Amino acid sequence: MYSKLGFLIIWPKREVVHQNLPLDCKSFYLNCSEICIEMLDSFSARSKTYSDYKKHITLKFLIGITPCGSNSFLSKFWGGRVSDKQLTQESNFFSYLEPGDVVADHGFKIAEDVAVHGAKLEIPAFTRGKKQLTQREVELSKQLSMVHIHVERIIGLLKNKYTLLKGPIPVNLLKHKGDTDVANIDKILVVCSALTNLHKAVV
Repeated sequence: MYSKLGFLIIWPKREVVHQNLPLDCKSFYLNCSEICIEMLDSFSARSKTYSDYKKHITLKFLIGITPCGSNSFLSKFWGGRVSDKQLTQESNFFSYLEPGDVVADHGFKIAEDVAVHGAKLEIPAFTRGKKQLTQREVELSKQLSMVHIHVERIIGLLKNKYTLLKGPIPVNLLKHKGDTDVANIDKILVVCSALTNLHKAVV
């Protein structure tokens, strides 16, 4: 299924995106999600997978959705210790960007990486250092909150429909089979994500 269904996770052409833009969403949206795994024997492996956020050993993956709500980008799993910024940088996501693209997230601190490719990063405005937000900042933050809901719904659909992704993930699924460089759990994530793209759109 991994070899046959991967084509369903598509980074669409710019003109296709623009033809199907919802009124409240004009950005590609990125987010990371974590899944707990069974306890590992190796202390080093436990250190690399320990998540300060989950207070448990986890695997983390990066997901990107189009303005229409379909899953258009998926990274491999990384140990839960990795930062969202490093995972994004190492995932090959930036190679898909074109000048003029808009990427939204909740604070990955990747503005410079995005700008190198001629794209723009949008994040919600914060009141830190100012008494109140401008009207434009308020409206932009509302729009980004709506986009954030869409990507959370995609992640929720993934985990609720395919309960293996709720965790804890068995250790044997973390291993590579034969000479492939793709672990079994990465293949499972691709298959589950591809199948969610066949569901009714969340936007």
